[in-house]
This record gives sequence, structure tokens and C-alpha cells, in this order.
Amino acid sequence: MKRVAFDETGNTGNDLITVDQPVFCLASVLISEQELARVEELLKSVKAPEWKFATMRRRPAYMKLLCKMLEMDWVGKDSVKIFLMFKRYMAITKLVDLIHEPSAREHGLNLYARGGARGLANLLAMALPSLLGQAKADELINSFVKLVRKREIEPLSHFHEKTLEAYDHISTHFPETIEGLLVPILIACREPEKWLLDLSETELDPLIPAYYTLADEWGKTLDQRFIILADESKTLARERGLLLAFADENLRDHVVGSASRNVRFPLKIKDLVATNSLNERSVQIADLWAGITGYAFAPRANQTAPDSFATEFLERLLDRVWIDGIVPSTDVTPEELGMEDFTGETPVDYSVRVLNGDPTIRQL
Repeated sequence: MKRVAFDETGNTGNDLITVDQPVFCLASVLISEQELARVEELLKSVKAPEWKFATMRRRPAYMKLLCKMLEMDWVGKDSVKIFLMFKRYMAITKLVDLIHEPSAREHGLNLYARGGARGLANLLAMALPSLLGQAKADELINSFVKLVRKREIEPLSHFHEKTLEAYDHISTHFPETIEGLLVPILIACREPEKWLLDLSETELDPLIPAYYTLADEWGKTLDQRFIILADESKTLARERGLLLAFADENLRDHVVGSASRNVRFPLKIKDLVATNSLNERSVQIADLWAGITGYAFAPRANQTAPDSFATEFLERLLDRVWIDGIVPSTDVTPEELGMEDFTGETPVDYSVRVLNGDPTIRQL
């Protein structure tokens, strides 16, 4: 049975939005023993018991070796798959999911139909820094992150205060723009019992949606069940049962979502095996890919100039491997998002049915 190695970088816990690690990356690698031996030959000059990007990035000679690894002929979309998140943008998408979507639903609107939620997140990601300035926009989003993490009165009051400041500033200086999009947030701050109290402590953890997406993509590529290898030190261990619930072989075979973005149930995970990365070279290679990706995309997330390594890494990544993620864009209309015809059930809705044990989605 195929064994796919996973590893991550940029999961900064409660400090979700940080300048030094603005991107979360989960990398996954399918590599044979022969190909692994070739990588070991390439990296034989690396004098360390374990390959870690955080260590190798400190030496230009090692970074050049990683550039060569990206050019090896085993590297391709069927051997390396990466999911990344711009963490600032991920927080905005969660803001839309937790506040705007329920508000729209109360008024009979399905914000997930035709890509509405994603379009709204893109609009906010573009507009808030432009209208408030980046520092004030970050203060607003950071106050939301702290509220979701702590779910207490003090951060709720702080988030309400920052939202009210943003609303007043935009309505005064930029009237008839997006101040109306802040109204559901102000209402939600006055009615926390409707949405805040039931949130889990992992609500903003990027790990599970990233694993969920990559597991689905590997299932489509391999068309057979496979084993995930992951570092035993990672927080994934506590979510193992959740992932395996989506891989339950008793679920009916079903594709959920739009033509461009969908998930096939059940996921084809046979098992999730925790391992010590010190003894598992394939997981170390996944760490290198995760680190390379974070390094390549950090300048974009921070809107700074990339160095030569970041530029080369990015070119190779976009050309050679399968890569997807939660990344802002200027697309806001259903047509731009490729969602003009989608009005059906979303993978999120279907996942809730799985976890609730809906008998209609199970095999007879």
C-alpha cells in the first residue's frame, strides 16, 4: 500500500498572524526507495542528523542543493502535493464563515452558492487595508483571531471596539463603499450567544482543512486507499479520528462541490500513522518541501521583495508540483471564481452530515 509522507511549517498556534511566518504550508510527498536514495546522495554534504528546512535555510550552499532537488525528475504533480494558506486571509475567510454566512442565511441567502463567501472574503481582503491602512486592518483581524481563540468577554469587547472604529472611519471617509459589510459583525458582537460560545479551540487551526484537502487530492490521484505518515510530535494526533471519519468505507461514494472545487467521499485514507521524523527520511523531505513553499510565498504574503532563492523556489513550485490553497485574489464575481452555476451542497455541509451520522449517506 502506498505511503504518503506529510509535514508542515508555519503553524504558529495562537499567534496566527506573524510577519516572520505569514504562510502555513502542508506538504505531502510520495517517494520510492530508489528516488529517496538519489535525494540522500544529493544532500550528503548536509551534516545534520535530520533534514530540516529551518536549519538548511541558514546556509546558501544548502539552499542551492534544495534548488537542485526541485529539478529532479521524480518531482511532479503526482509525487508532490502542497496546500498553503496566507494566514491573514484565512482569518478573513473564517470571519465570513462564522459571521456573514449565518447572517445571510437568516435572511434566506445562501452565501456559499455561486462562490459568494469566497468572493466576499476576497473583497474584504482587498478593501480593508486600502480603506483603513494595513496596520489598522491587521488590528481588526487580530482582534477577531484573539476572540475566537479565547471566546471571552474582554476580547469580545475589544473586537467590537475595533469593528466600530473601522465602521466609523469608512462611513466617514469612504461612504457608500463597504461599511455595510461591517454591520453583521457589529450585530454578532451584540449577540455572541448565537455563534461564539459553541466554537472549538481548534477553530482557526489550519492543519485539518489542509489535511482534508490533500487527502482528497491524493485519493483522486492514486484511486486507491493509502497510508499517511506524519511526525508524531504534531497536533494532528488529536484529530486522527476526525479524518478517519471522513474516510469511513461505509460512506457512499459521492462527489460534493462545484466542478472546479469538490471533494470525493469517502476519503481514501486507510490509516494515519505517527512516526518519529528523525527516523523517517520521507517525512523529512516533506518538511523540506513545506519549508521551501513557505519561504517562496512569504514575500507575497508580506508584500515584500523576494530574494533570489524565493524567486527560484516559486518558479519551480508553480511549474512542477500540485499546489493549492487559501490565498487571496482579485476574483469576486461568480464568473471570475468559476462558480456561476454552483448552487448545490458544499463539502462543509456534507462533512457535517458525516459527523452527525446521517444514515442517508451511508451504504445500505
